[in-house]
Amino acid sequence: MSTKLKILYFASLRDKLNTAEESMMLDRPKSVREIKNTLLARDDKWQIFSEDKNILAAINHEMVKDEAKVANGDELAFFPPVTGG
Repeated sequence: MSTKLKILYFASLRDKLNTAEESMMLDRPKSVREIKNTLLARDDKWQIFSEDKNILAAINHEMVKDEAKVANGDELAFFPPVTGG
């Protein structure tokens, strides 16, 4: 059984992208930046990753920078800098 990278989108990102989560199969570990670039290549609504440089990322519930590596089986979450209320 193969595992995939699980990607979660929170708060305003979820609303703008009209999705809360998805799965992606990776052929090798990739950086968060590489995942962002893959998402950017989809269509215009994904340009949020280019326009908003303050989007935060967490791998398996740990805050990370764009250089951090993700692999199949990991959970990658993206969210804006201010959430909740």
